[in-house]
Amino acid sequence: MSWNINRLAAFVSRRCGWREYTLPTETQSAIGLAAFTCLTNLLMLFWVARPAVDLLEIWWAKALVYALVPIASTFIVLYRSSWQHEIIGAPRTCSLLLVSCAIFCGVLFAMGLAAAIACFLAIAFGANEV
Repeated sequence: MSWNINRLAAFVSRRCGWREYTLPTETQSAIGLAAFTCLTNLLMLFWVARPAVDLLEIWWAKALVYALVPIASTFIVLYRSSWQHEIIGAPRTCSLLLVSCAIFCGVLFAMGLAAAIACFLAIAFGANEV
């Protein structure tokens, strides 16, 4: 019995090659474009639309605007791409919305990491000395 299992394992390893799973290029480009769209929308909201958003005097309304606009633009880019067309209806919409939120969180994390590295480099190279 163990001989059959070893033979099957050898056949599967030769057949599949145990390659790492990679995303197709159209998926990679859709996710990369969506992440770039999210980043640029977030930066434009901070720089250009800040006076309009500051007119909202409620802190949670400002946070809602800063979160919804990049997530919505990311969702639109993913929805119009050729990604996950085999899934239709509400499951595809919910999946793309979840991926849009994950991309938004990744962009926020990357911005925070970049700010932390910039602060570290400024302190390390003595930019705060007078």
